[in-house]
Amino acid sequence: MKSLNLRRPYRQLVLLLVGMILLIPVAHAQIGKHHAGLVIKFGDGKVYTECVAFQEDSVSGAELLQLAHVQVITAAGSMGTAVCKIQDQGCDYPAQKCFCKCQGGSECTYWAYYHLIDGKWVYSKVGAGKYQVHNGDVEGWAWGSGSMGDNQAVPPKISFEEICPGYSPGGSRANGNILQSTYARLLLVLIVLLAFELYLKLVRKKQ
Repeated sequence: MKSLNLRRPYRQLVLLLVGMILLIPVAHAQIGKHHAGLVIKFGDGKVYTECVAFQEDSVSGAELLQLAHVQVITAAGSMGTAVCKIQDQGCDYPAQKCFCKCQGGSECTYWAYYHLIDGKWVYSKVGAGKYQVHNGDVEGWAWGSGSMGDNQAVPPKISFEEICPGYSPGGSRANGNILQSTYARLLLVLIVLLAFELYLKLVRKKQ
């Protein structure tokens, strides 16, 4: 009986599996060097969260919002970048004024801007275009009524770990998770190799 040449496809499979393992950290690195949490509370009570990735050491609050998977309308002014609309809630600048619902009196409805600091939401003292967001920060937006600097609408408290599971505030994806993922795949490769070795032995015995 003619012997089967299984060595070449066997080597190709090994190289393919090793290549997949080597690409694991690269795939994570391409997602983004830094991450920040984003919490958006709409007027109907619905809450949207997203773990936003960015490459720079820091980005402005407005830039972080624009990097997220939401539709945003902003306007540049003397106080910096103002957020007029998020998704379908807000004012259609430039057809409308950016703060179209703040045209008289002390009360108005607008997008209030917050930072989660020490587990508490703090109303931003500067505009979203001037505030710098760093890795591990959590930013919040809420549509509601109030005076400028004191809005009744506040987003729910959601930690960075809840919004960005697996990412550490000190870097990109947590090293422990990368190692665990890599070890699991190495173990799978070893199991496949042992199974093929056993298969080859069985084939040789039958020849």
